[in-house]
Amino acid sequence: MYVTMVVIVTYASGSLGVGTGLAGLASGAFIIGTLLGRLFIGEGVERIGLKKYC
Repeated sequence: MYVTMVVIVTYASGSLGVGTGLAGLASGAFIIGTLLGRLFIGEGVERIGLKKYC
């Protein structure tokens, strides 16, 4: 997950030409989205079961 965060910041600031503030905001949004996604997916796996979910 750390590598993805570094790549997002580097890509946003280098290729897209945004400032470090917006690059950090994009990285933070990715982390929050990943956290929320894992919470909901984990709840679904617990409820349905791993073999039926995948």
